[in-house]
Amino acid sequence: MFECKQLTEMSAETFYRLAQIRTAVFVVEQACAYQEIDAIDQSAYHLWAVDEQETIISYARIFLQDEQVHFGRVLVAPAYRGQGEGHRLLHEILQQIKQLYPKRNIQISAQHHLAGYYGQYGFKSIGAPYEEDGILHIDMQKESFATDSF
Repeated sequence: MFECKQLTEMSAETFYRLAQIRTAVFVVEQACAYQEIDAIDQSAYHLWAVDEQETIISYARIFLQDEQVHFGRVLVAPAYRGQGEGHRLLHEILQQIKQLYPKRNIQISAQHHLAGYYGQYGFKSIGAPYEEDGILHIDMQKESFATDSF
């Protein structure tokens, strides 16, 4: 079951759990020291799914910046990888964006090795790959999908 809330709509305990898994994946697992919790968290929509025991399965945040819709911090908990959860999450991200920010283009900063994955959903690479926090990334964009059947 997915939930989508802004920081002011969730409990401190919920945000703590989301921050905990984000840090476990992006800082510890990927061995990447950077400011994981940032100012974007204050205005973003946080999207996550939990299992029957309330364990977080997947997470992403959706936000508006410079009149463009972005999403990031996309993760699937290690125990749920390889089971289609990433596709379920991305589908839900696109559904939420369609409701929250209709008819707006989406721009993301994707880890370069995931460019083909996002390409399956209509994202196209824009610009050259670049290194961010020691990981190769590429900017990608998806045109307004108001007519898509997501």
